[in-house]
Amino acid sequence: RLVCLLLTLLMLVSLVPATALTASAATLKTSEKAITVLKQLESYSGSCDANGYTGYGTRCTAKGDHGKGDEKHKITQAEADAALRKELEELDKAVNSFASKKGLNLNQQKHDAMVLFSFANGTAWVNGTGDLQAAITSGATGSKFLNAICWWNRDPVDDQRRMVEANMYLNGVYSISKPAQFIMIKLDAKGGSISGADTRYYDTAKAQPIDVVASNSGKIFMGWYLDPDAKDGKMVTQIDQSMAGKTLYARWQGNYNNVNSVYYQVPVSDLASK
Repeated sequence: RLVCLLLTLLMLVSLVPATALTASAATLKTSEKAITVLKQLESYSGSCDANGYTGYGTRCTAKGDHGKGDEKHKITQAEADAALRKELEELDKAVNSFASKKGLNLNQQKHDAMVLFSFANGTAWVNGTGDLQAAITSGATGSKFLNAICWWNRDPVDDQRRMVEANMYLNGVYSISKPAQFIMIKLDAKGGSISGADTRYYDTAKAQPIDVVASNSGKIFMGWYLDPDAKDGKMVTQIDQSMAGKTLYARWQGNYNNVNSVYYQVPVSDLASK
C-alpha cells in the first residue's frame, strides 16, 4: 500500500507544470531610498495647484476649484506622505503583476525605478508591447535601456528624470543628480533619413560606437561629423562624454565633385554644360 501511495504521489507531481512548482508572485515594495528620491523629485507643496496635484504629486481629493489656496485644499507633510505611500502601493501591485506575468525576477533597484517611472507616466507600459517593455523583458542594459526609457514621451524637459530612473534601474544609484555618463546627442541627416528618433541617448561609462546609419536616395552615406559641412574631415565613430548635447551631421557622396577631400554638391545642369 505504501509503495502504491508513493507511486500515485509521484504521478500527480509529474503532471504539475514545472513553472507552477518554481514560480512565485512578485511581492516587492518600494524602498525607503526610492521614496526619498521621489519626494526630492516632486517637492512638497502644502496646497494643490490648478491641475489638482498636491503634497508630493498626488491628486487633491477635495471638491471645488483647485489652485485657489482654500483651506480645504491644504495638506500637511504627514498627510502628503500618507497619500504618496497609498498611491505607491497600487504602483507596486502593477509592477509586481507585470513581473509575475512575464516571468521576470526584478530586483529591488529595478522595481523601484519602474515604480518611480510609473508615478510620473502611468502604467500603460505594462500592457501590450513597446520599446520599454521589450527592453525590460529582454534584459537590455546600457544605451539600449536608456533610449527605451527616455523615448517614452521624448520630452527633453523630462530627460533628467528619465536618466535618474535609468541610473537607479541599471546601476542601483538612488540620487536625483543626472549621471554624467548618460548623454544625449542629436542627429541631422542633412536631407536624408534615419530609422527612429533623431535624438539618441548613450551610456558613456565606456566609449560607445555610433551605430546609426542614415539613408538618402541616390547618395552614399559617408558617416557622421561634428562640422555641418564636414570640412574638417574628422568623422565621428565613437560617442563619449565630450559630445553631450551636440549635433552630428550626415555626410553624403553622390553627384559630388571631390575637391580637397571635401564633397560639394554640383547641380546636374552645371555638369552638362561643361
